[in-house]
Amino acid sequence: MKIEELFVNKIDRYIDPVIKIEDEKHSLQELEEYVVTDKIAENLIKFFEKFNETAVHERKDIGVWISGFFGSGKSHFAKILGYLLENKQIDGRTARDIFKNRIKGLENEMDIKGSLQETLKIKAIPSCIRLNLSMTSFQKKKTISKTIYKQFLKYQGLSDDLHIAELEQTLYPRENTRNSKIR
Repeated sequence: MKIEELFVNKIDRYIDPVIKIEDEKHSLQELEEYVVTDKIAENLIKFFEKFNETAVHERKDIGVWISGFFGSGKSHFAKILGYLLENKQIDGRTARDIFKNRIKGLENEMDIKGSLQETLKIKAIPSCIRLNLSMTSFQKKKTISKTIYKQFLKYQGLSDDLHIAELEQTLYPRENTRNSKIR
């Protein structure tokens, strides 16, 4: 038997070494191959408990800050959360259905599935905006709110130049911009 025969997936396929938040062309592969460790499972449960709690007890001061060392998986974790919240169809299956295979056999599998099921009841998730706020965003002394707003404009399909975006907003009807219900 060869070593490559021990693996489910081909070991000589290309795997992008950098997870890009805005890139969704590898979403199926990312969901099918995401490794859920005990710590990741704990953080998923913690996130979804808090997320579901905010739907029951409406709050306006909620946000998620994911921090860690370079290469620790922050962007990948955030991207997986985004997929799970949006629950888009990917290759004929929902993101959650694809992901459920990644948590099979985990000690807290039922807790994660329960938390995911609860989020299905929340109707206010038309899309999830994933922002990658790196330190390079703040080099020109931009505030975090301005950086987030610029990324939101870009997500909407508008310029991240505030003056141009303002002009674009007056020119384009809301229906023509991406996810106009958010605006």
